Amino acid sequence: MKMMNRLFVVCLALAAGPLCASTVNISLGQSAQNYVATGLGPDASNDGQWQMTQGSCGFNGTNTICDLTGNYTGATAGYTAGTYDFQTIYPGSGFSPLLAVSTQPFGNIFVFSFVDPSLTMNLFLHDVGGMSYDVPVFQGNTFVSNYGVTFTSSNCTGTPISPCSFAGSGQTLGSIFFSPVTGGATFDTADVTTVTPEPSSLVLAGSGVLALFGAARRRFGRRS
Repeated sequence: MKMMNRLFVVCLALAAGPLCASTVNISLGQSAQNYVATGLGPDASNDGQWQMTQGSCGFNGTNTICDLTGNYTGATAGYTAGTYDFQTIYPGSGFSPLLAVSTQPFGNIFVFSFVDPSLTMNLFLHDVGGMSYDVPVFQGNTFVSNYGVTFTSSNCTGTPISPCSFAGSGQTLGSIFFSPVTGGATFDTADVTTVTPEPSSLVLAGSGVLALFGAARRRFGRRS
């Protein structure tokens, strides 16, 4: 699964309940939270490596739940405008078990090198027309479809690097690159589940970039 600094694409899938199956494209507005890439230093080929945290996270006593929230727009009936919550969940209270590596030294294109099989990703949509949807992104060790995001700014903390950049952070252990993101999602309505949202589950969202390209239905093995 490939990614790119200044364009981030992950896997999604929507199931449209009563609607006929069709392909839907939506634009994700700027997130209210940061997407965070923590540098792990170069690998043996001098490619940058990161640990990815997708939004703001909290521990509920069993799982860690990370959210990226904002507004979305689209041209398909039932998906024209509303709010989104891109949610990542994994067991325990440790660090995000989502690792990435660049496709070349100091490159902005990267691939997920490891996604823990116990991790799940879902895109929750609440349309202004009143419909709410659950789009499974990563379930059962499989990416279901595709999505992407773009960093809207360049911010760094942790181990200092100059200049602050996504590519540079991957070359430096402990360097942390972070930014809100915009993006898009493409999914098949046959995969979408219609849901009744909880009041707090969907929140309205108020120059570096990242890109991640997801292969549909891709499976990940456990990392040795």
